[in-house]
Amino acid sequence: MKDLVRVEQLPLIPKNWDYEASVVFLKPKILNWKRETYEIACELHIANEVLAKHSGRPPKFVPNGTNYSFEQYCNDVGIPKRTAYRWMAMVFGSKQLPSPPLPKLESQVLYADPPWAFNNSGFDQSAAQQYPVLSADAIGSFTDQEGKTIKRLASEKRSVLFLWVPEALLPEGLEVTKAWGFQYKAQMVWVKDKSPGMGWWVNSRHELLCIGSKGDELHPTIKYDSVFEAPITRHSEKPEKVYEMIEAMYTGPYIELFARKRRKGWKVWGNQLPPPGQ
Repeated sequence: MKDLVRVEQLPLIPKNWDYEASVVFLKPKILNWKRETYEIACELHIANEVLAKHSGRPPKFVPNGTNYSFEQYCNDVGIPKRTAYRWMAMVFGSKQLPSPPLPKLESQVLYADPPWAFNNSGFDQSAAQQYPVLSADAIGSFTDQEGKTIKRLASEKRSVLFLWVPEALLPEGLEVTKAWGFQYKAQMVWVKDKSPGMGWWVNSRHELLCIGSKGDELHPTIKYDSVFEAPITRHSEKPEKVYEMIEAMYTGPYIELFARKRRKGWKVWGNQLPPPGQ
């Protein structure tokens, strides 16, 4: 939490430090910190929901109808947006990703780019600095407020899954594929035009699109090479050509999960979608 408190040096260790006295001193402060942390996270969550849902047009619940953003809100209260997301994630965990109810339909083609949680939330380019993230367990078992799971969105008779998985999280991606009821079959590799400078062991310049099948195998109309090249654009945005490839491979119906934009002919679901018509 380096964004919250900055210190010049570590505190000195007293020679006569007393365990009992330290507990008596700190316990009430910790209890008060937990209460205030929860209250802060709740207010940040409310602001994020209201301002994000009405981005691009006058929000319904902001005084004078002024068109604020959540980033502006964070600046006004005195913390960076990335700190606000970390704070909410610390308090709410997977509950921090409130979303509309999952669609009431079955689809033959599922396409998903989940908000994977990494162990790099302190880096400016990490996903946690850009949007709320979820653990692999939370993604695999995701259940909406009506009790519907992602697993139930895919046709049990014949369906196929295209799942974006960062190469560092391949084991987790295979776990999610299984949790959603699919058998792993193959993968495609997106080779990026440049490396964003991320990666602990190597500068990662590719991303995996895992393919799974459920029920009778739904073979594609045409088969593409397993490796394709496309430039990177905005943070976490995937190449437009992937939609085109999927549409050429299968006739649908299509549904995109954790979507951030709308596409004609597709059902989309996610908590970062723009309002209809935008």
